[in-house]
Amino acid sequence: MAGLRLKLKSALVEVRARQRVRLHCMVKPGKAARPDLTLSWFKNGTRLERGDRIRVKKGRLDIPSARPEDAGDYVCRAERPRADRARADRPRPEPLRCAEAKATVRVAPDPQPPTSTFPAGATSKCIDSYCLNGGTCLFYHTIQEMSCECAEGYKGQRCELKDVSNSGSMYKTYICKLGFFTSYYC
Repeated sequence: MAGLRLKLKSALVEVRARQRVRLHCMVKPGKAARPDLTLSWFKNGTRLERGDRIRVKKGRLDIPSARPEDAGDYVCRAERPRADRARADRPRPEPLRCAEAKATVRVAPDPQPPTSTFPAGATSKCIDSYCLNGGTCLFYHTIQEMSCECAEGYKGQRCELKDVSNSGSMYKTYICKLGFFTSYYC
């Protein structure tokens, strides 16, 4: 099959995790191109077969949702159909000659999710209007209950009570005396 050439649309494919990877391999027209050729895909030297996550059809390799472990060197190889390779009733055919096209796939991992600022056990916010006076509503999945984290100066199940024992929100107390001309001074 001298003169047979394969072509890939891209020799380097870079995607983020969960993005689609699609590689197209095609036989360039010429006198060596035969209609009975099959195109096979290999990753890091191992033949790829169609599976749950990988689709291989004709010259196309499709990974709908890439993972970091999908990164590697991919090769598209043109081969004769398996039925032509060897038969008992005729001499062994000439050694299989292949044409190959190579592509490198890089998969960047997802960025780390932000760390939660919720208290231990609280997994998500809930109804904003549940808590009063600026409190933050939290939902605890383990007990299937909403709870409030009250703003400074408030307390209660739904932050409905003024916290008079909280010195941070109290007015400073002054002693005022009646002065001359009936005004108060402090």
